[in-house]
Amino acid sequence: MSILPRQPYVSIITPSQGDRQDYLRQCGDSIDMIRDCGIPLDWIIASPVAPDVTAKHTHVPLERVVSPAVARNAALGAVATPWVANVDDDDFLAPGFATAVTRYVGSPIGGNVYFAVSQDYYPDGTTVQWDGQLKPGYYAPKDYRALASHYPLAVHPSTMLARTDLLIEQGGWNSRLGQAEDIDCALKMAHNHGFCMIGLVTHNYRKHPQQMTRSEKVAEADADIISAVHRAN
Repeated sequence: MSILPRQPYVSIITPSQGDRQDYLRQCGDSIDMIRDCGIPLDWIIASPVAPDVTAKHTHVPLERVVSPAVARNAALGAVATPWVANVDDDDFLAPGFATAVTRYVGSPIGGNVYFAVSQDYYPDGTTVQWDGQLKPGYYAPKDYRALASHYPLAVHPSTMLARTDLLIEQGGWNSRLGQAEDIDCALKMAHNHGFCMIGLVTHNYRKHPQQMTRSEKVAEADADIISAVHRAN
């Protein structure tokens, strides 16, 4: 188990258009839940609207509504911790996030990039865990195609925990990719630095009619294109 410092060690970055303050508050509650487990977290929200939340956070103001990639990159510029993760404003962290950080991130047996398990969270409180996971363990850069081949069932890219300096080095998220910036960023990190798969649920993805994604079909089509490009490289 790694020994965490008293100061924030991981920054959670959240892009927000400002129209889902109730969800954003619940997102903040989940971050406070992780903090209550003894995990020091910074929370950085990039939004054109001042966040109406009680959880401690830093607001990165945006001049207008922008894509998630642009907002995440703006938030990345405010990160002062060695590790970074992201969670959208309408989603929230699961208790497994605390275990993932204490057991793996920054530990001698770990690496530079981690991916975990996610699950869909429905309005009635039921959840469905994404299946088809890669086996937990370390994967060398040459193995990153396994991640591309298994998307979207292998791992949701937003479950990525990565070293901040390496994420900045690769330029963050590519804002030109629309709905596929997550998987592209994840695959670039895996290709350049290898990755560790963690067999823990760390993120809950809220299923609701007003999701930021244009449509699941469009998002899947974009992701398939990006995955195919990476598989071919």
